[in-house]
Amino acid sequence: MSVLIVDDSDIIRGKLHQMMEEVEHVKNVFHAQDFDSAIAEVKTKKPSVVLLDIHLPGRNGIEVLKEIKTLNKGIKVIMVSNIATEYHQKICGFLGADFFIDKHNDFENIPSLLEKIHVKNNN
Repeated sequence: MSVLIVDDSDIIRGKLHQMMEEVEHVKNVFHAQDFDSAIAEVKTKKPSVVLLDIHLPGRNGIEVLKEIKTLNKGIKVIMVSNIATEYHQKICGFLGADFFIDKHNDFENIPSLLEKIHVKNNN
């Protein structure tokens, strides 16, 4: 499994990268901090999972989500955001996000969620 982390915070990208080292089936981790770098990584690296923040400089994570799902509907997208309102969860779900993680409450659940995705995709 390869994972693309899209977040404009170096600290959050670092924490998520450390988490990925704990997930047995994650073999490659890539990083992006904005719309353009995220889409370039999706096109060239073809990750199986994208951990995607909503708040990004320029075009936001919702726009990244739309573009990812246009490029490849099979990529699993996990929204990882401080903006965990019901509105944002619904719009992201409507646009194809597979999961929504609230950074404040569910951040530590990301490794187990990735393991579940791996198991589901390989059965």
